[in-house]
Amino acid sequence: MVVDTVRVLLVDDQLLFLESLKIVLENLSEEIEVCGLASSGHEAISLAATCRPDVILMDVSMPEMDGIEASARIKAERPDVNIIMLTTFEEKGKVQEAIKLGINGYLLKNLKPELLIQYILLSAEGGVFLSTEVADRLCRQGGDEKAGDEQAERCLDEEDSSYKFLTRREKEVLKYLAMDMTNMEIAEKIHVGYQTIRNYISVIYSKLNVSNRMEVIKKIQEL
Repeated sequence: MVVDTVRVLLVDDQLLFLESLKIVLENLSEEIEVCGLASSGHEAISLAATCRPDVILMDVSMPEMDGIEASARIKAERPDVNIIMLTTFEEKGKVQEAIKLGINGYLLKNLKPELLIQYILLSAEGGVFLSTEVADRLCRQGGDEKAGDEQAERCLDEEDSSYKFLTRREKEVLKYLAMDMTNMEIAEKIHVGYQTIRNYISVIYSKLNVSNRMEVIKKIQEL
């Protein structure tokens, strides 16, 4: 079966991580095509121009030119490209810089491969997000008030620690799930593609630690 693929450029100064991530992504999803591997910020800028990725997975900390600077230069040439920052730690200053650049996501490298794939597919549709660990750090340090972006929606006052990290769009999808609307009905309601809704639902399930709609409804009733 022929499917539309999302072209992804991987950027990290650790070559073993790059090669391993390429294998994982392409083995787990036929919707993803890794179009290039870059081991430095300079190489990322060059490959972004030649392989024309839909999404770039960018390491934050690299020698000579870090991921933030490389992303800024790439965005200057291709403002439409979707970039996800991938790192081993949640440094507040870097997160805020990334948000100001219009980066789609800021994730930690310890997330499950299946969830990373959903984030990549969401990013290709223009979705924005932070990992819950990063969002929690921003909330505790007051970074959300300065971000001024959709990511700040994660710092609301709900008591449930998993629910408050849902974005505005994820909460909208969650509301329609609770109303027992089908995926297609939700897609038509909020004017996005069917596959995009499936990706949102996968992310929502992961954040709420549930595996099906019945568990979602039960979770909402407990809030």
